[in-house]
Amino acid sequence: MSPLMAIFQQVVVQELFERILFIWAIRHPASGYVQGINDLLLPFFAVFLAEFINNDVDIEHFNIDSLSESNRRIIEADSYWATSYLLEGIQDNYTFAQPGIQYKVRTLEELIKRIDEPLYRHLKNQNIEFLQFAFRWMN
Repeated sequence: MSPLMAIFQQVVVQELFERILFIWAIRHPASGYVQGINDLLLPFFAVFLAEFINNDVDIEHFNIDSLSESNRRIIEADSYWATSYLLEGIQDNYTFAQPGIQYKVRTLEELIKRIDEPLYRHLKNQNIEFLQFAFRWMN
């Protein structure tokens, strides 16, 4: 799912995401909000929303205002807790300087150096740092 989809342009959905991410940041002051957490929230939101709509409805263009306030709150709460649970195991990726991601990128660099020395040398000769391209892969 892309944040550019029509459903994510709805004010109600944007406010729902904003509340979830704000509360998560307040409850986790060591990291606060870090870019990329919203990407983890997207699939949970879609899964919990799907419970309340018919299978033949296109989720991308679904008007969330057609759901009751109660159902929207259920989706919001479930999305928050599922995202929180996921982040418990990978919170190092989302703290200052993102040590979890830094570690993964270094591990990738060491692996490439061992299994494909010519590629590793080429990247180094071109002054290409692994962090420049692998950060998004690990995020």
